[in-house]
Amino acid sequence: LTTEIAELGVEMKDYSRGLIDFPHMRNGRVVFLCWQLGEGDEIEWWHETEAGFAGRQRL
Repeated sequence: LTTEIAELGVEMKDYSRGLIDFPHMRNGRVVFLCWQLGEGDEIEWWHETEAGFAGRQRL
């Protein structure tokens, strides 16, 4: 399953925290949508590809 998820471009950033990044086009550039276990059923955060978790911003 992990291989199939990676083939979709999804990045498992931290297995213990359930932290996942999804590539996404935002304003003509690639960014990551970011979700963490416990944050609910909807993705509410994004960050620049270089910024990581610390650079998260609300959608």
